[in-house]
Amino acid sequence: MILLDKLLSKTEEYRRINLHSYLNLESININTAKNRGSVERKVLKNAITIARVIQVSENLLEAVKQKYDKLKEAYESMEYSFKNVEAELLYRGLIGVNEGFGKLAFDFGLCWDSILQLPFFPGSSIKGATRVVANAVVEGNEDIGVRIRKDDVERIFGYSEEGRASMGSVIFHDAYPIKSSDKGLILEPDVITPIYKDRGEEHLASPNPILFLTIARGVKFNFLLASKSDADLNIAEKCLRRALEYGIGAKTLVGYSIFKVY
Repeated sequence: MILLDKLLSKTEEYRRINLHSYLNLESININTAKNRGSVERKVLKNAITIARVIQVSENLLEAVKQKYDKLKEAYESMEYSFKNVEAELLYRGLIGVNEGFGKLAFDFGLCWDSILQLPFFPGSSIKGATRVVANAVVEGNEDIGVRIRKDDVERIFGYSEEGRASMGSVIFHDAYPIKSSDKGLILEPDVITPIYKDRGEEHLASPNPILFLTIARGVKFNFLLASKSDADLNIAEKCLRRALEYGIGAKTLVGYSIFKVY
């Protein structure tokens, strides 16, 4: 195993590490180790330490703020309207479990920007979850304070049919962290322990702890929407706010990726 104390002796050296590459390299050690559990725990701890040091030393959250400011300037120059929705994770966040970041090492992936070295919620996932709420409003199963028709949903979110298609009138951007947790973390560890591999007979029970990385509870994200239509933007924002309360991402039924919306 590549030991962190040998790899990194100074804060300056932490800044040179790409966390995605680090986990891919360490996955070799994890998957060939006889004591897999202890190796996993050490790699997980190291990954969180590296992420924390890079976040502080590179001022990553300030870089995210600058990214959003530039997007807003661009939209203003094109006479687009835009809205920011800020939301804080009430529990841990999990999005993109089949993505490459962390997948080889821990069996669970995470949507990860290897340039900014931060987790994010993809705009496509945000748009999909928001559309689900909009459809529920159309069907009368959800109340967001405004009425929505089926053609409103198609216009706002787009459609793809034989001979015709549209991307929709509202743009949903990837959502990035704008504030770390109260402990100053962006990532934190989690574990699930499947007991039954195939069938639920007690005599076949075999607890198997699985460690993995999640987005830390308390991390605040910014969700940016833009459109030429103020009316469509207003509907999309209301639907997004409700979607965030229900959760966006994996395992929302057990509490992951559920937000407090500001």
